[in-house]
Amino acid sequence: EKATVREIVAILQANYCGHVGLEYMHISDVEERRFLQERMEGADKNREKLLSHACRTLIKQGHSGALVAFGFRPPELAASITLQTPKVTYGEPLGFEVTLRSTSQEPQQLVVDYIVHHQKADGSLSPKPFKWTTFTLAPAEARTLTRSHAIKPITTRRYYPGEHRLSLRINGADFGDEAFELLMD
Repeated sequence: EKATVREIVAILQANYCGHVGLEYMHISDVEERRFLQERMEGADKNREKLLSHACRTLIKQGHSGALVAFGFRPPELAASITLQTPKVTYGEPLGFEVTLRSTSQEPQQLVVDYIVHHQKADGSLSPKPFKWTTFTLAPAEARTLTRSHAIKPITTRRYYPGEHRLSLRINGADFGDEAFELLMD
C-alpha cells in the first residue's frame, strides 16, 4: 500500500496525537461512557480505519467493549452449523454451511467469524479464530453462508489426527460446536 507523506503524517497524528483506542471502556458511569463513545463513533474515515485496525485483535477475540464501539450489539439470532465434510483427509478442505435466523425486531449489524478448535499432541483443543464476513441481518431474515477451510501443511501449525471442532463467534458470542475427524494419510 502506498501513501503520500501528507497521508502518513495524518495517520501518525491521528495515532499519536489524538484520542487512543478504547480507553473509555473501563468507565463505569453509563452516561460518561456513552458521551465518549458517541465522540469515537463520529470519527472521520481515516480515524475509523485506524481504530478498526488497532482493535482488530479485540474484535477477533469478541471483546464486547470493542464490538459496541464499532456498532456491533449482542446478537439476537439462532445459528446452526452443518458440516459438509465431517471426515477431512489432511490436505483437503473442511466444508461447512451456517444458517443464521434473526430473532430481533430490528436490523442487526453482524461480524461473523469461525473458530477451528485444533487437536494438540496431548489431545486437548486449541482454538484458532478466523475472520469471515460482516453484514446486516434484517428482522426475521434467515441467511445461509458456506465456507471451505483448508486443512493443509503450513509452517506455523502441526496437525494431529482425531477429533477437531468448529464453532462460530458472532458479535463476540459463541454459537454451535460441531466435531469433525481429521484423517492423516
